[in-house]
Amino acid sequence: MNRAPTALGLLALFTLSACAVSQPSSPPTSPQDDGSLFEWLVQEEVPTDSVLHAPVTDAEMNAPLPGDPRFRVGYSKQVDASVSFGSLQPHQLSWAGTPAGFGAIRTNGAGGFVWSGEIQSADATAVKVHFTDFYLPKHAELYLYDALGEVFGPYVGMGPLGTGEFWSNTLTGDQISLQVRYEGKDTLRTLDAARFTVAEVGHMNDRFPLGKRRPKPGTQAGSNLCPDNASCIENASCSSIPSAIQAAQNAAAEMLFQSGRYYYICTGTLIADRDTSSNTPYLLTAHHCISKGREASSLEAYFQYETTCGSPDCTYAWDGNFPRVLGSTLTATTSGSDSTLLLLDSTPNFTGATWLDWDNTPVANNNGQGLFRISHPQGFPQAYSTQDVDTSAGTCSTIPRGDFIYSTDTYGATEGGSSGSAVLNADGKIVGQLYGACGTNLNDVCDSQANATVDGAFAVSYGTFAAYLDNGGGGGGCTDADADGFCTPEDCNDNDSAINPGAAEICTDGIDNDCNGLVDSADPACTTTCDLGATGDRCHHNSDCCSDSCRRNGRHGPRYCQ
Repeated sequence: MNRAPTALGLLALFTLSACAVSQPSSPPTSPQDDGSLFEWLVQEEVPTDSVLHAPVTDAEMNAPLPGDPRFRVGYSKQVDASVSFGSLQPHQLSWAGTPAGFGAIRTNGAGGFVWSGEIQSADATAVKVHFTDFYLPKHAELYLYDALGEVFGPYVGMGPLGTGEFWSNTLTGDQISLQVRYEGKDTLRTLDAARFTVAEVGHMNDRFPLGKRRPKPGTQAGSNLCPDNASCIENASCSSIPSAIQAAQNAAAEMLFQSGRYYYICTGTLIADRDTSSNTPYLLTAHHCISKGREASSLEAYFQYETTCGSPDCTYAWDGNFPRVLGSTLTATTSGSDSTLLLLDSTPNFTGATWLDWDNTPVANNNGQGLFRISHPQGFPQAYSTQDVDTSAGTCSTIPRGDFIYSTDTYGATEGGSSGSAVLNADGKIVGQLYGACGTNLNDVCDSQANATVDGAFAVSYGTFAAYLDNGGGGGGCTDADADGFCTPEDCNDNDSAINPGAAEICTDGIDNDCNGLVDSADPACTTTCDLGATGDRCHHNSDCCSDSCRRNGRHGPRYCQ
């Protein structure tokens, strides 16, 4: 019989809501802790009958993509809806609200303003927004929220990536609300400069577990994890996991990302470098999941997505404390062993966050060696599986043994969405990451007799990743000792994460906080009431800068205020 390989992957989805309005008030002190931020945003909404619609058809969502093995969970609808306020004067902002973009804007009664808008993608289980040309001056911020009380933000400046382009966090439901707030005094110039474009709206379908709100089933439909999983999938919460492997539960991430017009889900794992003084946020996954910079930028990584044992709840129960990291950079990737190393754009800071060690000793020919794995099959909560290296398993021509590790399932199994999950040795060290399967009955993930599980070998990937993992997180000579996302020499104090080119200048501490070579009163940020970009700030247009001068440093480098 002919052997065929398959790789495993997954996608995401979200929703939104609308609310009533009243006069502005001061924001709560700790809104994220008790839901008061959501209540405050609802109270501050500007009434509008306008909604940005982003409908997705079945044909768009389910278009065949031959050769794409990833687990698809959503579609990205292009809308290109721009929001700007440059045609307005401060005196034109009334309490009743003035139409602007796909929403409305009004005064906040203290010299600033509030803008509200809504986005709907009918029948989506979750929604995500791709922003471009994003710029908000100082003291301006954007929040996104849904009907369930989920709130994300503030998104400020040129966005989380500092480039004017980013993908938002994912919100549950098919309608979300957006709110831009400006609390400063430089209203005229802020109205002229503030802008963003909703380039695309991500519509998640019912394959995205984190958007589901179905009733918890009384019995599991033949599965040990969730009703949609195969019967051989094992809930990590019900499994006897060796102590050396348990740390992987605090390193595994469910990955939601955009590739082309679609959203997918894969699994990734936090991986350690050799610098024990810091935790550079590297995430290991598969090349067939993410291999391009834009895919990496769109990433949203979910950590500690687990469920209970006995009566697992396979819906997403929002509790406000679900660890997420938004955005990443493609550090290195290789198709030869199907592996990718990402650098997350922020460091996971949840309790127990763990970076797994690795071992670049070859194991592909160690017949019978035990392997261990935490993954997210079909994007559901953590599953646990084990395999034994099997050197007698038949191979597929495109994935040779050595570059890949062939094994037989001995407990549990993997499914679409598990792709990229780290496979560990008995010491809990990474020795590879999941490619998929090779066999003669690939439609049945429980048939371990006909199918072999296949992982890309870390022993082969190591040659691509060594400069990063063996160089204190520096890769290519870049040193980021304080893990603030800026490397020396750009970071003028790499021992203090509060000092970097992205920080705001504090005008009374005698320190060059923003690394522009100017301290306190010598810094334009401290000598002007202008809320636009100061000298050294990233920009796209002259109107982004207090100096009205945005220039590129170098032929192809980013633009900075002069």
